[in-house]
Amino acid sequence: MNAAVANIAPIAGKLAKCIRMLGDKNRGERAAAFRVLERTMESNGVDWNDLGDRIEQPGLSTADMEAILERGKELGRQETRGASNGHGTPYASSHGTPGNHQMPSLLDMVMFCFNRVDQLPRDKDRDFIHDIHRRAIWRYGASAKQQIWIEDLYFKLGGTI
Repeated sequence: MNAAVANIAPIAGKLAKCIRMLGDKNRGERAAAFRVLERTMESNGVDWNDLGDRIEQPGLSTADMEAILERGKELGRQETRGASNGHGTPYASSHGTPGNHQMPSLLDMVMFCFNRVDQLPRDKDRDFIHDIHRRAIWRYGASAKQQIWIEDLYFKLGGTI
């Protein structure tokens, strides 16, 4: 995957939304969606070849895999040090859950959120869950940033460890 393809990750949701709108029955809506799509790609240094490459190879980038690996190593080091975060308190995730916990799998969290997607107040979150649901089902995984977003939505919707 080249460097430009990696630039798609931060705007993937917006690109996906624009692409979906290209199927609108209203010709004006389609034209507007195409203009927004082109502007978004141009302002982020992404071209049509990059978009095509990402469709053919939607998996994790090397940088994403390295970030996930480093996060796992750090969690392992924290548990090895007696489940301490260095401040004398038990290790806690960003959700305040104590150490020695096992998060559900990505697929389980995505399915939980997908089954409750109508409870999410923001369109952005609903679009994300629909998009990541497709990705998780096909085992494409998620970036470290997407994993955190999924975990946040999972807990907001009442999920537990």
